[in-house]
Amino acid sequence: MNRLEIFQEVYGKDYMFTETELSRLHQVAELIVKEGDRAMKEITDEEYDLFKKLTKIWFHTQPDKTGSFFICGEGGEHDEHGLPELILVCPQMGAISPQYINETLLGVVDNE
Repeated sequence: MNRLEIFQEVYGKDYMFTETELSRLHQVAELIVKEGDRAMKEITDEEYDLFKKLTKIWFHTQPDKTGSFFICGEGGEHDEHGLPELILVCPQMGAISPQYINETLLGVVDNE
């Protein structure tokens, strides 16, 4: 329900506001905007990017709460960075069909 529908429900569709009522409504609207401006904390693009990364990290570290996928196992040899050849990904907490993912499926990028 939008604001117009709320006013129409309270006052009726044919109601005409008086000048005093319109003035008061305008004052209330200005106060709402001012309060909203004070309540909103502006952040930089860098801070927002960090927030998104941290949210994603939290999301995948709490699979029992979020229902997200998570790494539940590993296999094979480890490379020079300590990463395994194979990881086991569980699509959701309690799922009985984990998926094996290897370098071939991921398309490993050589950063050298």
